[in-house]
Amino acid sequence: MENNIAGTLRLGVSTFFTDYMLPNLLKLFKEKYPNIEFKVSTGFSSHIAHLIHNQEVHIGIVKGDYNWKDQKHLLFEETICIASKEKIDIRNLPYLPRINYDTDTLLKNSIDNWWSEHFTQPPHVNIEVDKVNTCKEMVVNGLGYAIMPSMILHDVHNVYRTDIQTIAGKPIVRKTWMYYHKESLKLNIVKAFVDFIENEFNRQ
Repeated sequence: MENNIAGTLRLGVSTFFTDYMLPNLLKLFKEKYPNIEFKVSTGFSSHIAHLIHNQEVHIGIVKGDYNWKDQKHLLFEETICIASKEKIDIRNLPYLPRINYDTDTLLKNSIDNWWSEHFTQPPHVNIEVDKVNTCKEMVVNGLGYAIMPSMILHDVHNVYRTDIQTIAGKPIVRKTWMYYHKESLKLNIVKAFVDFIENEFNRQ
């Protein structure tokens, strides 16, 4: 049944979520609420966390744990993995060509901390790119290995992947959150979207 809620919903969304998940979610939401329009800001999660903190967007979807004191809902978790065209021995990583990509500080720190726990020498960075999708394509083409969130590889079937773990053997995971201000739920468009997203991810 057509819902008469109308208005413009301001969303701040991390780049990966925008590329892979947001279009289908907005399609489903628009079918329920055809009169709601969207203004979507994208970028690294640190930027999105800044936008929601300053109330420049109604809802923020971020990867990683930021200092957020208001409402939040965990959407999903993913592991971080080593991706390579050929099977590799992790002990040899410092001597193999690595492909780096620009990313937010939290993910970079997680990867750097894992590396320093396991190796004394720095990685042999052979290629640096600005986008993780470009990095993924270079891995697929055998130009080196990369360390990236596993969901980046959801549509890739011809690469080896090994989840990275702490020294204690615990997988290193990255969480995706929905942040919003409690007071913003007074707006029908915000409450409708929050309820919709929570329902979609609770079903998965």
